[in-house]
Amino acid sequence: PINTGVTNPILQGVPNVRIDGFTELGGFHNFPKLVGPDNVYDFVDQVSNLHGKHALKFGVEFRVDKVNQGTYRGGRGRIRFQKDFSFAGETPLESFLAGTPNSVALLAGDPVRHMTQNLFAGFIQDDWRISKRVTLNLGLRYELQGVPSEANNQLGNFEPSVGLEQVGKNIGSLYKKDPTNFAPRVGVAWDVTGKGTTVVRAGASIVYDLL
Repeated sequence: PINTGVTNPILQGVPNVRIDGFTELGGFHNFPKLVGPDNVYDFVDQVSNLHGKHALKFGVEFRVDKVNQGTYRGGRGRIRFQKDFSFAGETPLESFLAGTPNSVALLAGDPVRHMTQNLFAGFIQDDWRISKRVTLNLGLRYELQGVPSEANNQLGNFEPSVGLEQVGKNIGSLYKKDPTNFAPRVGVAWDVTGKGTTVVRAGASIVYDLL
């Protein structure tokens, strides 16, 4: 064993050693990785109602996304030997034998994050048959996206006028959530001949992407 000062039991082993011109020694610098378990809990309900020339639909959705991931990049340490470090003409192998690395990188802290994000959405939709040959589609959706949070407040931000900020220390969340995500949509279907053989459709909508 090489005493690098690393005490985390999952990071036992030889650090990643690069001697330019030779095969790397030790474990790959991006391992180990923690991926999952990731979970999505989605609750959806919809109600439809036919009323005269109107086909109405209402719906709501509540979703919880949970992500548990982390990459111990450089967790065991990354040591690199290159030429011309101690003296002119020095080779990477001489640098290694002399014990004078060009760079040493060692991960500090815990990279594992336990993330949660909530989403609420609701919509109302009306397919309105305004005539035998023309149907108007009207809809409105609302989305309230929660700001991602971490179980141990291990999230930060950078504000140029302030500097580094950490959730739970000098900020309450990563950013301010947007409560104005209204997504209207409108469409029309026109039966050109009245026989259902040729239908022209057009539509437009606003859609919000999820972080």
